[in-house]
Amino acid sequence: SAKEQNMAIGGQTTTQILARFHDDVIALRPRYAILEGGVNDIGMTAASTTTIISNWTAMLDSCVNNGIIPFVNLIYPWTNGTNAQNRQVDTVNFKLDSLCAASYPTAVVIDARSTIGQFRTGGDAGNLWDIKAMYDVDGVHLNAAANTAIAGRAVALADESIEGILRL
Repeated sequence: SAKEQNMAIGGQTTTQILARFHDDVIALRPRYAILEGGVNDIGMTAASTTTIISNWTAMLDSCVNNGIIPFVNLIYPWTNGTNAQNRQVDTVNFKLDSLCAASYPTAVVIDARSTIGQFRTGGDAGNLWDIKAMYDVDGVHLNAAANTAIAGRAVALADESIEGILRL
């Protein structure tokens, strides 16, 4: 039978998530772990991209070294973030996606920006920085419809990725 456990704590940075990662993920020995983090680093602590990617790398290493398949949620659109903050989000997402492609063949990257994001006027060309109104609660948080849309995207990616992983 399937077992799910949500170990998320709202408002945490990747440094805080990493500090509890062994107890909350590794020690439970899941087959898969859905990981998300980074926006609070940027919005609350102005952490560097290097710090965020370093924390992600440690979590991904831990998953892989313990036979856990990581599902990596790139940072979602963030209407309340400034243009500068959203540029850093784009940089983190690019580096995290590249890191997974280069070093973590079992990682499943979930990029929901094209599903739940929309172009911000005055932002960089092609940005998807703002949350679509139909998915937005308060410029930061997503509603149930957004989570359903992301879950559908994750399931489709998982089906494709698991087949590929099984062939490795």
